[in-house]
Amino acid sequence: MKTSVALIVHNELDKLRDLLPCLSGFDEIVVFDLQSTDGSGEFCRRFGCRVIRKPINPIAETYYSELLAECKNDWVLKLDPDEMPGTKLTDFAKDERELEKLTLGNIAIVAFPWVFHFKRRKLSGTFWGGIHRKPFLLNRKRVDINPYVHKGFAQKQPFVRLNFPECKSRLEESEDYQVRHFWIDSWKQFFEKHFRYLRAEGESRFNTEKKLTVFGFLRKMLKVVRTSLRPRNLLRDGLDGILLSLAWIAYQFMAHLNQIRVQWRGGRQAGL
Repeated sequence: MKTSVALIVHNELDKLRDLLPCLSGFDEIVVFDLQSTDGSGEFCRRFGCRVIRKPINPIAETYYSELLAECKNDWVLKLDPDEMPGTKLTDFAKDERELEKLTLGNIAIVAFPWVFHFKRRKLSGTFWGGIHRKPFLLNRKRVDINPYVHKGFAQKQPFVRLNFPECKSRLEESEDYQVRHFWIDSWKQFFEKHFRYLRAEGESRFNTEKKLTVFGFLRKMLKVVRTSLRPRNLLRDGLDGILLSLAWIAYQFMAHLNQIRVQWRGGRQAGL
């Protein structure tokens, strides 16, 4: 029993130079190259990856189902090029004895600690600060694949999700047990990325969440504002942290408006 690694790349050569050496020892690395012009695809081939060229799509999630189908193993480590897994996580993900335990234990998804970095600096405050959890290791036969932005994977019934290492344990504080997410390198990149997400966010939420009422909109925005403006979230990362918190409030406001706009459009088309 072995593990495949799955990547989607677009002009991320610098990130790949750091990431690919960390992935030695896996059975295969499958790469969807979205028309890179910086040599990302060629670099992956030289490293031994199986590279498949695909048309550019601003939302990578639309390729997830096809990407997993290209892998020859059921257990897949799904990473982005800007995500750097710790050595203990990669050792776990390619350990055949651990994979056997996961398979026998009805595990569909293994979530690893996920730590955001802004301009190469770890975030402590803001919505993105601290230790999050994200599904990285998954059994493709046991998950539902969601093609919408920011939705990813969910385990099918009766399969379950496992956190490795356990939440709140001392191990998750170690970089060896974290996936460091080198998320944003500049404010220019931040705005480019989030404006791209916003164009798809309304449709995504419309298709995966409950209908948003005016009361629900106000309640959600109040929660976002209160959480973002708490001093421990607002001030820990200096000026960048303050600006990120304000940007998160604005993003959520626009995303909820887009969801309402899609709902209204859908209702009109249905004659409601």
